[in-house]
Amino acid sequence: MLSVAGADDRLLLTYLITGAYFAIYLRAIEYCVLEDPCPSPRSKWQYFLAALRDSYLPFEKGAVAGRASLGQAPAQLQQPQRPGPGPKHSHLERQPLAAAGSSYPAAVARLLFEVALQYIVYDSLLTLCVKPLSGAAVAGSGSGALTLFSAASLQASASFAVCLYLHFAISNKCIVLALSLAQPGLLYRCRHLFREPWRGLLSVSELWQRWHQLFRMTFVRLAYRPARAGVRRLLGAGPRAGGAGANDDSDPAAKGDGKAARRGGGGAAIVAEGVALFAVFLLSGVIHEYMCWAAFGAARGWQLLFFLSHAAAILVEQAAAAAIARRSVPRGGAPLGPVLPGVLRGAMGAASAVFCVLSSVAFMRPWLEAGYYRDIWHPVSPVGWAMQRLGGER
Repeated sequence: MLSVAGADDRLLLTYLITGAYFAIYLRAIEYCVLEDPCPSPRSKWQYFLAALRDSYLPFEKGAVAGRASLGQAPAQLQQPQRPGPGPKHSHLERQPLAAAGSSYPAAVARLLFEVALQYIVYDSLLTLCVKPLSGAAVAGSGSGALTLFSAASLQASASFAVCLYLHFAISNKCIVLALSLAQPGLLYRCRHLFREPWRGLLSVSELWQRWHQLFRMTFVRLAYRPARAGVRRLLGAGPRAGGAGANDDSDPAAKGDGKAARRGGGGAAIVAEGVALFAVFLLSGVIHEYMCWAAFGAARGWQLLFFLSHAAAILVEQAAAAAIARRSVPRGGAPLGPVLPGVLRGAMGAASAVFCVLSSVAFMRPWLEAGYYRDIWHPVSPVGWAMQRLGGER
């Protein structure tokens, strides 16, 4: 038992180190290629602090959004502004962990209460759904490989996806709470990592806007902008000039409403936006494939399949949204009415929800087959303790 536990601990530690290493590696590429964020004389500690600032406070003065990068005009670098979601998408704006005007002890108490509630849900899903369903699915396959789209595989994958969301949300709050012991103001400046992602199941692009955005600016700068500029040059459209709208690309998934592609005008702009979106998801897929290879010794393409399929789904959703918008506009003075567009939007939402659930199998397959559901962070289990007590009483 001790040797098995030790092996499981080493597997978990390998995964955590791999993720942290690749995150720092991305930052190093960004700093080397685009700009050096640290004043001279430089030290590793300064770069570490710069990476923390760029991850948790990217839109504050001196952070990544305010430094020179591809596609930005010098005039835009004076006062870095956090890009607003606009009136239509104001519900997607992440709020600070502590509300303005609240006292530090009250904010800490509220966050600890939220963490406790989230951990209860996390523990319940792991104990009642993920671990028994994953074990049964892997054992029932006979070969150790999950059967795609089986009931057990779908339930285990969807439940594990919720657990990963809770894992990230709890970890983020605990990290900021710990840092706030030295800097209490961080609670009022750092924002929630997610924006209720379950409410984005009816739209793939909205789901990704609600998901965590720790490396959003890195993906934009290393993948989105270079790919878009390269395609525009190849197609003869020329790079987008730095101006008022030059930096209006901080969230590629937000292009899913169909308006962003039309702003550029012409087929070249639409193709450039689509290729740039695929570049972002391709980079994310490569990162996750590397993490699987480093942690489990195998990378079979499931992560790439997941992320590229979501990129394609966003483009399909964008095209469908544009088509529905055209059908909603009166033609020849006779309006079509709201019935057909409403039905089509409802069908799109249902298709998006089904797609998100089905595609979760591709993302979770390597993690479940490698037994990561046994190794994921789970220090205490109140639900497991209660089940043992109830089972003993019976």
